[in-house]
Amino acid sequence: MKSFRGEICVILSTLGFGSMGVLAKGIYESGYGVLATLTLRFYFASLVLLAYLVLSKESFRLTKKQGFLLAAIGGFFYSAFSICYFAGLRFTDASIVAFVFALYPVIVTLLNFFFFHESMSKKKVLCLVLSVLALYFLTRSPGANVNFIGVVISLVGGSLYAIYTMLLDHKDLQSLSPVVTTFYIILSTGLVLSLLCLVRGERLLPISSSQGLSLLLLGIVSTAMAILTYNTGVRILGSTKASLIANFEALVSTILAMVFLGEYLTWIQWIGALLMISVIFLIGSLDGKETSQKSS
Repeated sequence: MKSFRGEICVILSTLGFGSMGVLAKGIYESGYGVLATLTLRFYFASLVLLAYLVLSKESFRLTKKQGFLLAAIGGFFYSAFSICYFAGLRFTDASIVAFVFALYPVIVTLLNFFFFHESMSKKKVLCLVLSVLALYFLTRSPGANVNFIGVVISLVGGSLYAIYTMLLDHKDLQSLSPVVTTFYIILSTGLVLSLLCLVRGERLLPISSSQGLSLLLLGIVSTAMAILTYNTGVRILGSTKASLIANFEALVSTILAMVFLGEYLTWIQWIGALLMISVIFLIGSLDGKETSQKSS
């Protein structure tokens, strides 16, 4: 039952993250900048979590090591990943960015295997092979708007997100609630991005009512809710299994991009989408021994 709860949390996070590309595209088209969008996204999200923590009277206290870890996770890895993800949307379709980014579970699994001696079962290898094959079909279609720069940026972002996922499973963070962990990650990310905005001279305000609504949804749904449920899922399932389930995000992004942005899938891409769905079901059969994490 606990494992099932973790799987539901990760799937919920994919719904939030999957809507990010659609919301961001709309904001960009209205003339708002990448860094400004990211900064307000994280500030809105941190305010929501802060209100929850105050109302629930949950402790904010951190040890020096926990503070350093969370500052590094949010201030560097998540900030850099977010910039890569949103910058990738400038060059290629939202669905393509999502599917290329979805390679990060492969990186997580390989890093855990080489550095933390996590087992590499036949099922896990099959999941990885099917994921890569699905991504190949989804990004190699001649009908897709695949830009080389956008793909490279997305791959860099995926690598950063893989490290972020592994750090979430660090033993020194296990004593903190997912809400506290998420709040500090989001806050440190927002602070770093606001500094970058100042350096680049990118305006944060004023914004129109439609931009404000999109940014608010981006902060609440695609940030606070999405990161919180993902962090909770990683805590329950471990980084490998959680990251593999999170591949579902690519399918969510594609469906939303088709509905709201007019993007479409060719028959080759639909084969990739079906392969990705099969991976989701296969991951559900991985047991605890196959996904155990040895974090240090």
